[in-house]
Amino acid sequence: MAVKTSEARHRDAFETSVKITGWFYDMHRPEVAMTDPHKVIDVLNEAKVSFVLVGTHGLVGYRSESRATHDVDVVATKKDLAKAQAALEEAFPDLKVVDLPAVVRFVEEPSNKGVIDLIKPASKLFRTVFRNTERVGKSHRIPSLEMVLVLKWFAMHAENRAYVRRLQDHTDFTNIVLEQGDVIDEPRVRRIGNGIESGAGTKIVAAIRNVRAGKESKIIP
Repeated sequence: MAVKTSEARHRDAFETSVKITGWFYDMHRPEVAMTDPHKVIDVLNEAKVSFVLVGTHGLVGYRSESRATHDVDVVATKKDLAKAQAALEEAFPDLKVVDLPAVVRFVEEPSNKGVIDLIKPASKLFRTVFRNTERVGKSHRIPSLEMVLVLKWFAMHAENRAYVRRLQDHTDFTNIVLEQGDVIDEPRVRRIGNGIESGAGTKIVAAIRNVRAGKESKIIP
């Protein structure tokens, strides 16, 4: 029987993810300074921004093992978005700021890679995140287990998302379902998903059950 992921596991998995990423940068991209997620979190806390750590750093505690990621993803509330952007610009003056419809992206030059994504709560999906979180100590919040699965399912279906990224989303979704097993609250998944898009929650629960049953996934078009 699966055991509900503890706060300590979230912290340990996050720290391992940061170390793996740092090792990769040191070994394979020594010319690039890794953007430290701890600093991003500290900057936002000091600015008194309400935010949730999402992306890989926010979900690794639910996976069977940590993995590396080159970016730090956070979503801020609408009222704190401008304050969050200003604080990050001041803290990371060497990064180029690209204001996109869904995200303020902080880009490392000359590689032109996004290393911080400040996600705008423009969509119902990301506004919903703030009502479904878990706290990791006093430093930050992450999405709840059920919210993570909803986020990953919508990412897998995002037509404007690169196919290779959707494959990774599928891997994360599958890994989390297999790791978390029967602690997943299916009615909560259904409520969250259906609240974002009619019928989505029912489809996500069906996908969860297919993974558990070992059925071939048809999630990615």
